[in-house]
Amino acid sequence: MDPGILGLSLIGPFDDGTKQLRDASNFHIFHRRDANVPTLEKAGWLLGEFIRHGLIPPELKDVAAQASAACWRTDLYHRALKKTPSKKTQNARAKTRATPSTIRKPRRAHASAPASVTA
Repeated sequence: MDPGILGLSLIGPFDDGTKQLRDASNFHIFHRRDANVPTLEKAGWLLGEFIRHGLIPPELKDVAAQASAACWRTDLYHRALKKTPSKKTQNARAKTRATPSTIRKPRRAHASAPASVTA
């Protein structure tokens, strides 16, 4: 794929193939409008597409729907988000990370003790 085409689909203007340039701000939706929230509606759509394209046999639809309901859970998603640090916290942590100039060498327990032990 031409990197220029991909780049324009991200920042615009984007040629959609009809020789018209379009705004690209809504062409890709990575996380806006709850795109990543695992809802039963999304699971149902995905299951329907899998069946439609022959990836899941129609006779296994009920079993697949039960598995989808067990996996596509908004409660697990929101619990995981609570455990994920915000960008602000990540940036603050990155600023305080140790660098070679701030790392102190460990002291020896005794003058004759080896600095490190190898197996």
